[in-house]
Amino acid sequence: MVHPSMDSDRSTSASPSRDVGGDGPQMKKARYDSVGMEEGKLGTISEMHSTAIQEQAYILKRKFMKRWTMQDPAHGMIWLPDILKTIMDTYQFERMNNILQLGSTARVYRGATHTRAAHSIGTAYLSLELMLHLLDVQPELYEEPFNLTFRDVTCLAIAGLCHDLGHPLFSHMFEAYVQKVASKNMLAKHPEGYAATPEGAAELKKYTEWTHEQASVEMFRHMLLANPDVKRGLVDFGLQEVDFVFIEELISPPAEMGDLLGSEAVAWPCRGRPHTHAFLYEIVSNWRSGADVDKFDYFTRDAFYLGLKSSFDARRYIQSLRVLRDKRCSVVVAGAEQNLFTLSPNEKQLDSLRMDAADTRAGLHRKAYKHKTSLKLDYHMRRVLELMEPHIKIPGTGGRMMTMSEAAVEFDMEAFQYVDDSLVRQMLRTPMPELKPAQDEYHRRFSRRQIAIYVEEVELEAPMNFSKVRAELV
Repeated sequence: MVHPSMDSDRSTSASPSRDVGGDGPQMKKARYDSVGMEEGKLGTISEMHSTAIQEQAYILKRKFMKRWTMQDPAHGMIWLPDILKTIMDTYQFERMNNILQLGSTARVYRGATHTRAAHSIGTAYLSLELMLHLLDVQPELYEEPFNLTFRDVTCLAIAGLCHDLGHPLFSHMFEAYVQKVASKNMLAKHPEGYAATPEGAAELKKYTEWTHEQASVEMFRHMLLANPDVKRGLVDFGLQEVDFVFIEELISPPAEMGDLLGSEAVAWPCRGRPHTHAFLYEIVSNWRSGADVDKFDYFTRDAFYLGLKSSFDARRYIQSLRVLRDKRCSVVVAGAEQNLFTLSPNEKQLDSLRMDAADTRAGLHRKAYKHKTSLKLDYHMRRVLELMEPHIKIPGTGGRMMTMSEAAVEFDMEAFQYVDDSLVRQMLRTPMPELKPAQDEYHRRFSRRQIAIYVEEVELEAPMNFSKVRAELV
């Protein structure tokens, strides 16, 4: 599939001005969401694109000449730059082929057997589509103050591909399990109260604040260290050290980004790119609204494999986006306030697109993610892991033997890279006496379908904020 921005060689012929407003053949001012934003495009595109635009467009085209293509069930024929294949061929990326996207939900919707790897490839593709679309309709992004290059586009694609590198096994169930392990361990070590001592509070924090986004950043670093040829290839392709920092920030934006939405201007918190590139941080993991290509892919992919109808159209949403100045959001640069730039659909489609996205998300949660049987199976799988974990030791850094949750919270990627669905499945088939309680629990709940019956929901007050405890009738 060839993106329209690559159909014409801008180094040899001028590109005509485009009608982005839909009102006629000439360039006209398009209207966008005007709440806190200025109307219109970033600037006026001249009849003949500048030399700088032509040069950067030509470099981008040449860099992405070599492509890897595949037929994707969710998006049709898709492509990625050939350089990304070096990442896909690593053990760290291959690990995601052993993690189901929807975990226990696959036991309810039997067709939902797609993996984190497929989702990550789709996210990388949509990142590329979005960036190339923006550069096609707003070629002034190649110029001051943005000066976008192929490096920015490549970083977005890599971030999309690697945003779930550190995702735990069995979808998001493992994160709840880690907190349960923390509660049990803290009570055992500190019966007087597990937040009573600084040491206990610090240990508790490791478990309660663990996220797969930070784990993905750590796994990305580990992948580059474990596969020096991958980083060497990316550097030869043209990436610089600051680009790897940028990729990490795209995967897990700094927590301080939330302060940018306050009433007062603050300093720009990112190191990978300056404040003029703020809109790039909304593409893979949107710190503003959550509307990003990660969700665009799983809305489409999950609905397809679940067999559910979806009104959301990722390509339509992407095609509607433009870069705009946000007058409500500013940072302090050299003692002066500077507005940030953001992404927004045009005004005509804004409500419709957001409603489609909200309806699709709500439908997926109601029918699949929060399906009563899926929640019960997650509950049972946490119990299986609790019985199994003390007997599974994985070699980590320096040969230290670690449990699954220890490898996670210590961010020891040498060990955590082996923690996936296949590890648990293998242990469920391994004839070891100490694993028999976990195996019996699994076969009882998953094979013979003796699933808990929901009885009641009780509100509790606890330091770890485990607010809901489900009772079980067997």
